[in-house]
Amino acid sequence: MPDQEPSQPVQEVFLAQLVRTKAPVTVFLTNGVKLQGRVANFDRVCLVLTRAGHAQLIFKKAVSTVMPSGETVQQDALARSDVSARLSLARRRE
Repeated sequence: MPDQEPSQPVQEVFLAQLVRTKAPVTVFLTNGVKLQGRVANFDRVCLVLTRAGHAQLIFKKAVSTVMPSGETVQQDALARSDVSARLSLARRRE
């Protein structure tokens, strides 16, 4: 097997770009609640959404959808991550 860089999960690439660009997002929770703001930070378990100087800690297991306003997430970065993830999964199955 050739040495390759480990792939980043699509979720990490997506959220990191939202943090970096400070893009406005709409977050839908599994209970139907709609939250709006900017993703300030995230980790494995939660994300911090800010709006009007207030921060909300949101557990990822409560999130249904994260929808950026506009084309803020570079599709090529997500595509590379997705392809790397699929290749990694295929290698594990071999």
